[in-house]
Amino acid sequence: MRRPRLFWRIAVTYLVVVVLCTSAIGLLAVRSTRDFYLDHTENELKARAALVRVQVAPLLRGAGAGEIEGLVRGLGSASGTRITIIAGEDVPGLPLGRVLAESAMPPTEMESHRDRPEFQAALRGETGRAIRYSSTLDEDMMYVAVPVASGRPGGSGPVAVIRAAVPLATLDHALASLYWRIGLTALVVALVAALIGLYVTGRITRQVHEVEEGAKAFAAGDFSRKLVVPRTEEFASVAESLNAMADDLDEKIRTVTRERNEREAVLVSMIEGVLAVDSEDRILALNGAAARLLGTSRHDAIGHSIQEIVRNPELQRVIAATLAGDRPVEAELTLRVGAADHILQAHASLLHGEDDDGAVGAVVVLNDVTRL
Repeated sequence: MRRPRLFWRIAVTYLVVVVLCTSAIGLLAVRSTRDFYLDHTENELKARAALVRVQVAPLLRGAGAGEIEGLVRGLGSASGTRITIIAGEDVPGLPLGRVLAESAMPPTEMESHRDRPEFQAALRGETGRAIRYSSTLDEDMMYVAVPVASGRPGGSGPVAVIRAAVPLATLDHALASLYWRIGLTALVVALVAALIGLYVTGRITRQVHEVEEGAKAFAAGDFSRKLVVPRTEEFASVAESLNAMADDLDEKIRTVTRERNEREAVLVSMIEGVLAVDSEDRILALNGAAARLLGTSRHDAIGHSIQEIVRNPELQRVIAATLAGDRPVEAELTLRVGAADHILQAHASLLHGEDDDGAVGAVVVLNDVTRL
């Protein structure tokens, strides 16, 4: 299964965060803007209702219904506001909540408003506000109602309630363009943030990729390559550590190679045959002199058992005795090399590992004493 790349892990996470934050901010901006406009509209309606109250209040105490209705229709048409005059508690002969005048419809065609929440608030001397669907006008409306004081000593409550209303369709239409601008701004901000995030993510993943390529080169044995140390503290620390590790490994490998070459040179220059086997009689190493005495080559012998390379029971007994004991073994043996027999002086001892944790095999030195 293919593992996901670090770039896409970081990028997708960042983009999700950007989208969520931008969406949350956009929704908050839309809600705050709508609330602001509703409050602004309420204050305007309240101001219009107060102006109507100043003109209508004297008429309520003496003028006829026709004069009030004409005034209301004129004010409503001039201000673009639906204005309703509703009978209050201190109106003799009129039921509470009856519509006295209306700018949009004949009062006789309208039902009682005594249960409307904005009317009830105005009866308590407060400014009433309500948003609801109007079955009369077939659209959502905002209503604001203010009381008209009785003006008579001992009056039990407002003589009337003046209600001003506007359709929310007008407000929604005005907000629609604002919502569009908010949404477009949020989209631009999200895109800019996304591009910045992708750029930063790309820089991070490039540094990770450079470290990865350097580590692969080191693993392949190429210690000549050095990682560029970035300015970011964390990546700089990793790069410096890897470079230091590469230098240390390169030095150790050079040292091991030099020591191995020195040993090889010593073995090659020796006239005696040197043979090393492990605990299972497999040949670990031998020099050229030993290869000639055994009638084989170093390439063919290393890794094979001594029994496969040379069938000489005396040599095999020397090796077995060395591996079984803890003391050096010396013996004289006859080994046939080509068509002639050679007399060899064999000196064998245990071969210990680097940590001196016990014998790992045996080393045998073969000295040809045939001509002596």
